[in-house]
Amino acid sequence: MVNFGYQPIVLSDFVREETIARGIQCSRKNFCKIGNELRQKYGSDYMAQRAIKNIQQGFRYAIDGIRNPAELVTLRLLPKFISIGIYADENVLMERITRRCRQDDQGVTEKRELLYEERGRNQPAHGLRVDDCLKMCDYIIDGNPPLEEFKLIFVNLIRKILSEKLTIL
Repeated sequence: MVNFGYQPIVLSDFVREETIARGIQCSRKNFCKIGNELRQKYGSDYMAQRAIKNIQQGFRYAIDGIRNPAELVTLRLLPKFISIGIYADENVLMERITRRCRQDDQGVTEKRELLYEERGRNQPAHGLRVDDCLKMCDYIIDGNPPLEEFKLIFVNLIRKILSEKLTIL
């Protein structure tokens, strides 16, 4: 998004910061746990509220990592906000998570369980509910094609939106 003049705000960065501040090992599982704790304690839209505090006049932003519908509802209060959801099949996500080899990723079984959690299976209202968020998005992109093809699809959607004189926040 930086190529289009947008500054990134990644909601999971707030969770990562909190995890590090608590001295807890950075792992996908711990991020899910800490994120749920923060949303339970401060409200389901806590990450969105943190993002809004980081927004400065005169800049355009791309907010990444919306995991709870309350975050999306809060972000919709921003002027000219447009949401773009990316859906990919579980097997595609598993392959990409495995391929990226990040230090905070777990084993395959744990990754699959965490994907179920993130999508919203057996999650409380303050929990991770990505599938519910996707249902609320203005646009949905198919994330299943190979990455180069996906990037082209994404760029073309951004160009379409910009050509319609809409501004993505």
